Amino acid sequence: MRSRSQRLATRPAIVAAAFALACATGGPPDYGARETGRLCFWKVESPAGAAGLAHLLGSIHFGPPDFEFDPAIQEAFDRSDALVMELDPEEAGDERMATLLDEMGRLPEGETLSDVISPDTYDALAEALESSGYPIAVLDPFKPWVAILTLSSLAIQSGGLSKDGGVEAQLIERAGTQMEIIGLETPGQQMALFDGMPLDLQEETLRGLVSEGDLLRDTTEAIVEAWLRGDTERLAELARIGIQDDEDARVFYRTMYLERNQEMAREIVELIDRGGEWFVVIGAAHMVGEAAIPTLLGERGYRVRQIEKTVERSDAVD
Repeated sequence: MRSRSQRLATRPAIVAAAFALACATGGPPDYGARETGRLCFWKVESPAGAAGLAHLLGSIHFGPPDFEFDPAIQEAFDRSDALVMELDPEEAGDERMATLLDEMGRLPEGETLSDVISPDTYDALAEALESSGYPIAVLDPFKPWVAILTLSSLAIQSGGLSKDGGVEAQLIERAGTQMEIIGLETPGQQMALFDGMPLDLQEETLRGLVSEGDLLRDTTEAIVEAWLRGDTERLAELARIGIQDDEDARVFYRTMYLERNQEMAREIVELIDRGGEWFVVIGAAHMVGEAAIPTLLGERGYRVRQIEKTVERSDAVD
């Protein structure tokens, strides 16, 4: 999947913007991730142990070009019967996502972006986009949340991270044509989350992004670091930056994470109970913090274990 010049942002930016919403009202906590010796990776088995099992991998959607999986993740993937993702990549190609953005993100005829956000926010957005070589005229017919997706994607990529280095892209390539891929949600469902954001929250988020140009990039780098170190507490903190300070943001957080976690946990239970071995990859923010998917599965009686990193031996006999 390849984006075209000046194409509206697509799938990875949806996830980036979920973090952008939190980042808009505050910066990352002033402590670094700690090495835990664990992966953002869990094994889930049915209570009786007689049915199937699932491997749950918390995903980072953008990654460095030299990123590699721990052997424990690779081995579990190779044993699995199917790859389960938030979205089926066949449904989330650039053309399909661009069509949905055009259908759901376009303002009513006769309105432009400058009509629905303040002049100061619009001018600041134009300046931020200009520095990336992206003319604001491309976004004029669209709602503020489309500008959030676009600016989020541009900011993250400016830090040297790319969707090609992200977890999903690598797993899709590994799956090739030999492994079944199942989507838990549809692109329309995910975009509807942003389309349902109150207009004032859309502008607040956008204003935060353009006034704190490096914040989203820095936060994304912090997310990658926490993921690599297995620091789930740090990941949970990053996902909730600023959320507690705004009622609209709290409502959006519940919709974006907590309610979806419940539904995705239900679908994972159905897969496990069906039998077989499932490799499930879902955004890391859904795997940590309040009502995390591993926690919900444990509350249902399923046996959940976070996997330790593979210890590299340095005492091999010559």
